[in-house]
This record gives sequence, C-alpha cells and structure tokens, in this order.
Amino acid sequence: MCGIFGYVNYLVEKDRKFILQTLVNGLSRLEYRGYDSAGLAVDGDKKNEVLAFKEVGKVAKLQELIDESQPDFTKIFDSHAGIAHTRWATHGKPSRLNCHPHRSDPTWEFAVVHNGIITNYKELKTLLEAKGFKFETETDTEAIAKLAKYVYDEHPDIDFVTLAKTVIKELQGAFGLLLKSVHYPHEVIAARKGSPLVVGVKTQKKMKVDFVDVEYTEEGIALPAERASQNVAIKKSGATLGAGLLAPPDKSLLHRSQSRAFLSDDGAPMPTEFFLSSDPSAIVEHTKKVLYLEDDDIAHIHEGSLNIHRLNKNDGTSNVRTIQTLEIQLQEIMKGQFDHFMQKEIFEQPESVINAMRGRLDVENRKVTLGGLRQYISTIRRCRRIIFIACGTSFHSCMAVRGIFEELTEIPIAVELASDFLDRQAPVFRDDTCVFVSQSGETADSLLALRYCLERGALTVGIVNVVGSSISLLTHCGVHINAGPEIGVASTKAYTSQFVCMVMFALSLSEDRASKQKRREEIMDGLAKVSEQFKEVLKLDQTIKKLCEKFKHQKSLLLLGRGAQHATALEGALKIKEISYLHCEAVMSGELKHGVLALVDEDLPIVMILTRDDIFPKSLNAYNQVISRKGKPIIICNTGEEEFPHDKTERIEVPQTVDALQGLINVIPLQLMAYWLAVGEGLNVDFPRNLAKSVTVEGSNLRIGIIHARWNTKIIDALVAGTKKSLAAAGVKEENIVIQSVPGSYELPYAVKQMFSSSQVQSTASTSGALLQSAADLLTSTSSTDLTSSAQFSSQPTSGSASTAPFDALIAIGVLIKGETMHFEYIADATSHALMRVQLDANVPVVFGLLTVLKEEQGLARAGLTEGSHNHGEDWGAAAVELGVKRKGWGEGKFVD
Repeated sequence: MCGIFGYVNYLVEKDRKFILQTLVNGLSRLEYRGYDSAGLAVDGDKKNEVLAFKEVGKVAKLQELIDESQPDFTKIFDSHAGIAHTRWATHGKPSRLNCHPHRSDPTWEFAVVHNGIITNYKELKTLLEAKGFKFETETDTEAIAKLAKYVYDEHPDIDFVTLAKTVIKELQGAFGLLLKSVHYPHEVIAARKGSPLVVGVKTQKKMKVDFVDVEYTEEGIALPAERASQNVAIKKSGATLGAGLLAPPDKSLLHRSQSRAFLSDDGAPMPTEFFLSSDPSAIVEHTKKVLYLEDDDIAHIHEGSLNIHRLNKNDGTSNVRTIQTLEIQLQEIMKGQFDHFMQKEIFEQPESVINAMRGRLDVENRKVTLGGLRQYISTIRRCRRIIFIACGTSFHSCMAVRGIFEELTEIPIAVELASDFLDRQAPVFRDDTCVFVSQSGETADSLLALRYCLERGALTVGIVNVVGSSISLLTHCGVHINAGPEIGVASTKAYTSQFVCMVMFALSLSEDRASKQKRREEIMDGLAKVSEQFKEVLKLDQTIKKLCEKFKHQKSLLLLGRGAQHATALEGALKIKEISYLHCEAVMSGELKHGVLALVDEDLPIVMILTRDDIFPKSLNAYNQVISRKGKPIIICNTGEEEFPHDKTERIEVPQTVDALQGLINVIPLQLMAYWLAVGEGLNVDFPRNLAKSVTVEGSNLRIGIIHARWNTKIIDALVAGTKKSLAAAGVKEENIVIQSVPGSYELPYAVKQMFSSSQVQSTASTSGALLQSAADLLTSTSSTDLTSSAQFSSQPTSGSASTAPFDALIAIGVLIKGETMHFEYIADATSHALMRVQLDANVPVVFGLLTVLKEEQGLARAGLTEGSHNHGEDWGAAAVELGVKRKGWGEGKFVD
C-alpha cells in the first residue's frame, strides 16, 4: 500500500532544507502503510532542473542519501512544488530504478508519483514505444509520465489542467497520483480514482469560505457573463491528440476560476502552503484544514489557489468540496475513524476484493484474465491433480475453494497443511500442479514444501500478497492478491482476497468447458456483487457487538458448519482464538453426533452457519439436534430466512449469493465477532500475546555473519567493533558471530552470497564442500569461528559450541571514498544493487553497511571516531538483530514487533 506526499508553497519563503525535511517527514508518517522503497523530486538550482532522490529501504535511508548528495540546502524558494512517495512493489522488484517518482525523459520534464494499478499500462506502453519512447522501469506508473510528455509534445500550448484531463481519460484502473512538470513550474496536479488523496491548506489569513467549487467540462455551454471576468475559456482543438492512442478532446469550453476560498480583500495573491497526502496523518502536524478529494476529482494547485475539476457534471456528486477541520490526534488519524487497525482492515474488505478482481474479471464479456498464469493454464488443465499447500488462514482459504475447483475443473484436488505434508513426505509427481498460498510468501513450512515439490519436478503456482517474496520468486507462475499489507496481526483482508483470486483461478481453468459455462457465469455475477454485499454485512457491526456481550466470561465456544462452510467455521474459530484468547472449536456439523454432541447444553455458546445451499437440509439435522438438547445457538442465515424461530435462536442475517461464494459473506460476521470479543475483554487487538516478541530476548538464538572489506582499516575496524557491540547488547552469543573479510568493497556481494551458502552447507552437515570451497577461496577468517573447520559440521553441536544453523542475517561493511576510489559512482551503485539481488535470491536479510563518502573525515565521523559523532556500526548490528528475529517470526507465520 504505497504512500503519497506533496508540498507546495506559494509566496512563502522556504529553503531547500525545509522543503526536503517536510517531504521526508511526510513519508515517515506514512511508513505504517508498508513499503519497500522511497523517493522524492524537488526543483533544482537552474531553470527547468529537477533533483530526484530515490532509495530502496526505509525513509531513513532516503534521508541518508540526500545528506550524502549534499544539495544546496540554503537555496531559498518563494514558490515551489515537491512530490514524494513510499512504494510497495506491484510491478517490478524493489529497486532505485523502479522507485517513484517516475520521469517522462532523462531531463524530468514530467514527474509523477502514483498509488494503485494502471490496468491498461501494457497497451499504453506498446503505443508509446511505437512513438519512439523508451521505457526504463518495470512499473505501470512510468506510462503516465511518458503519456503526459507525448501530449505536451503534440500540443506545446496546452494548459496543465487540459493536459491532465487528456492523460487521465486514457488511464484504466485505480489510482491516486501527483504530477509536476518543468513546463508548469510551482504547479501540481492531484487526481483520485479509487485511491485516497487529501489536501491540507495553510494560509496566513483566514479563508473567505470553507469550501472549493467544483468546475466541470460543460458540453456546449458558454460561461455566464458575470463569471467571464474571472474565467479563461480555452477552446480545445477538434483534432485528435494521437491516432490510436488518445480519445478526441472535448469540443467544449474548459474554464479555470480563482477559488473563492483563496481570494484576498485587496485582490492580491495570498501566501499559501498546500500539503497533499494519502492519509491525514502526514498532514495534521502542519495544518488542521483539510479537503478530501472524491473519486474522479482532478485538483490543480497553482498561484496559491486550489481548483477542482471533473470531466462529467451529471454524476451525482456535490458541486463543492468542503474544507474541514481535523480535531483528532495523530495516532487516531492513522486508523481513520476506527479504534484498531484490525477493525479498519475488516472494513477495507469491500475495496480489497475489488482490487483483487480489478483488471482480471470482465463480467460483461464473461472473461477472466490472470496474466501471471496465462502461459501455464493449458498445462495445468492437463495435470494429474492439483495440490493446495498452505498454513493457517491460507489453509482455510484453500479449504473454502476446494469444492468449486472440483466442480469446475473435474481435476482431483488435495488440500495440505505444509507442515504435515512435509512430515509425511507425501508423494508428488511430475504431472502434479502444486499451489502454494501464503500472505507473506515467506512462510517457512510452505517454502520447504515448495522446494520439496520443485525437486520432484512438479509445476508450482504461488498465490501471495507480497511482491518479490520467496514463494513468488521460486514458483513457476502465480497470482498476486493485491490486498495491501495488514498492520493488525490477525489476517482478515488476505483471507477474502485469496478466496476471490482462487475462485478466479478455477474460472480460468474451466474456460474451455462448455458444460460449465452457465455455472461460470453465475459465479462471475456473484463476484461482481460481493463488494456491495460486504458493505451490507458490515452494517451489522453494532448488532454483533451487542451479541458478543452475552459471551463475556465464557471459556469456550463451538462453531458448526457443513460443506464449504466448515472452512468458514475453521477461519472464524482461528480468529476468535487468536484475538480474544477464547477457546473456540470448529466442527463439521455432520460429525456432531460422533462425540461433540456431548458438550451441548443450555449454557454452551454455539454459532451455526446455516445459509442456503444444496446441503441445507442436512445442516438442519444438526440444528435440530442442538435445539432438542436445550441449546440456543446463534444462527448465521440468509436475510428473511423463516426456518429459525426468534424464540429459539439469535440470528445474524447476511445477503444470499451463489453457494460457491457464500463463505466470503459468512466470514465477515465471524471476524467482527472475534474483534468485539477481544475488545470486550480489553485486549490488545492489533498485537495479541505470543505473536509479538522482544528483539533482545530472541537475540541469543540468532547467528549473524559480518563480511567486511580490508580497505580504510581504521574506519572499518571501528565500524566492525560498533556492530559487534550492538549484537552483544542484543544478546547474540559471541560464538554465533562470524566475521570474514575480503580485499575490497566491490567483492562484498559475492562474498555475502557464498558466506550464506557455506552456512547452509554446515546446516545440512554436507561433506561435499564444493560450494564451501569456493567461498573459502575468497574469504579470510578474522574470528575464532572458522567456516572451513570440520568441527563445525556437527548437526548436533555440544552445549556452548557455535551454532551451525544458516545465518539469520548478514552485515556487509565497506567504505568508498570518492577521492580514493576510481569509478566511485559506478562501484557504489553496482555494489548496492548486487547486495539487494543477493538478499532477494538467498532469502536472507543483508544489512548494507556500505559508506559512500566524499572525504575521509566523513568516514571517520560515521565510524564514531570524531568528537560527538555516532558509530553507524551499532545501527547495523541492531538492524541485523531486528531483521533476523522478524525473519524467524515471518517464517512461522507470525508478525514480530
């Protein structure tokens, strides 16, 4: 879930340091949204010059890059526009090149930051390449910047708003974006379609009114005489802007007016600052006056004014946008109107399922397109069987769709828990298709099972939420569910998004079966309605809250479901246990009479899922058995259901949909129930116990590798010492810290890769030593722990001996001084990119301890060798411990704080 931040000052003098700091601080406020890289663009020292800074990793690393670049921080701007972004990779791996902002050309004529997905970017890219444009990234966003330049090159007299409208009309998908250009200095376009954007306003004088008028493209209507003095009518050309690429421009009058809110008494321009963001949390420290853009709004900030435009007038929206006053504290704003992130994420599901289907499900043409599977669909159709392998919530989503896969594909389906699958060493064959489902894509058991299946020649498919995760990299093909990161520990959005994506997978596989066409169309129609049905269920929030009050002080809860609803019951039981710490058991209602019925009495809380489907009469048998034993169950049933009298049951009524999708609807009340049960007990909903562990407690179990260059040894030695100090303070045992050295910084990536490989060889107690020897050829040990020592290969080390587990994290330490290093910039970039590649390929955290400085004095300061300076090695050690612990937690399906 990317984050956008922008800052525009008009007639308010600010130096570049303030502007950069404002943008960086804005991004830091958006860090909670999840991201893998950050960047920003500001004006340069010369006319039509843009300075862009982009970095992989945290916002703090972006700040370091800015500091190291040493731009002129003292330069004063009385008017300026800057844009910034935190990226969560969806198209292309995390890298400086793929990081936002994106540019139209090497001179940065247009720069854009963008949230969301442009679903037709491949078509735009193909057409623009035919016009001579060269693309340099893997992203969908770059097409926006290049399209803007193409429109401008064709019509150099076009104004910024008309250009923006022309570009936005060509974009399909969901987006929020900021666009700036050297051709329109100090101006910014902000557009929203499905991705939130808010504008903060800070003026030196009180605004005339607390709203901004919306301006429209009006077909054939001239401007009223009384407004003519304030508006500029721009008659657009009737010619098309590009054959086959751009829609013909409107034959209408477009007008721009001075916003009434920003008019001063004497008519002089009013000094103003604007703050644009994906979330008010990044704005509230600057101003509490905010305006929320609505879908299809195009905001134009220029000359201290804010104008809002729309392409269509008759779309039912208000003709003004209110400037509101924020009265909420920062932490509350980050959660919006919700008390907890889990609650927010439950209520985001109507949007997250749309994101999962956007660009993939075409209901009108009865078509499902999963681009990541396209080349393998025919192979999967011919497979012997499909094996779904997952853990936890992901396992439940696989259980939920098993029936529809069997029905539509008529291929044998197996659903396996990854840990049990490995324990049994289950047989896998070359003509099997193995589907690995994981929110993080890093679940340890699932990864081990994936490697097991790859060794046996099976076709592997990944269904994950995190782009660039290990499962997405190792599988032959796959689908990203596009749910966005979840801050709360308990997964909610991921379950429903996985469900939807796997149903689309089944629809795609059965596309060639004429006998299934009617059923496929029925399911597609159901998918099209599911978002609105989610909204209906979420209206039951307060009803469910009151219902949960009856469960206070209960010690156990029984959930009953049959058929596909057994998976729903399993997921609901997991959420209740995970969040409220209430023992909850999910039972297939057909098994009630085989022992579980002994638990039923008038005191046991029971929830039964009894929505209509083909096996509804069988489910009623379980209901009657419970009622006859004085049980008073809570029934999740369809709206208007008459089967269950109110005097015998409590009812939660949900909309009815096609039976294959009913589990999507039914799980929402159980998520809400888990949430309100936890809130009622005063528990920490977002971070339940045992799922968030202290870093320092876990340090004793970590094995950390340090690899450093033998160059500038005074600086290097101090950095290594600082790193070891930090590791020791976190509890990492000295014998589990392995230190190696290489001649120079350029060799660090190779050494890191081979060092990690050597630790894997140790872990498997292999004596072949081929890979180990290649590492030993390069590495020279500087610690008592020798990688090549045969004593290290014991799979069961004695008490107090060094660990032989693979490294949990590695730290690469090197120093590059511009005056002493040939090809300084090339080596710095090449080494950084290579280390990132190693980190992704090896699936192990690598802390970049690579100092790139202009002078030796700067290196000494970074090593803590000058008065008042700080040793950065201590930060690298702390980062390695944190990442090592989180890696262990993520591998177990846990979120570690």
